[in-house]
Amino acid sequence: MENEPNRLGSILKTKREARGLSFREAAKLTGISTPNLWVLESGKNTNPTTATLAALSAAYGVSASTLLKAAMEDSK
Repeated sequence: MENEPNRLGSILKTKREARGLSFREAAKLTGISTPNLWVLESGKNTNPTTATLAALSAAYGVSASTLLKAAMEDSK
């Protein structure tokens, strides 16, 4: 299942799309590069930093604890 969307990636994609944001718009809003956002959503990065999760949490309106739990489950 390597490189398939994971729980965190699915949450991030759903939240970004629900806000009607493109990758470029989300990158500008979060301060995270477009390629890094894509890597997170695609499941290729299962170990984001807490700063990254905090930026995504604030931009997407989802609790940081929800994102952290998903990231921890994905890294098992």
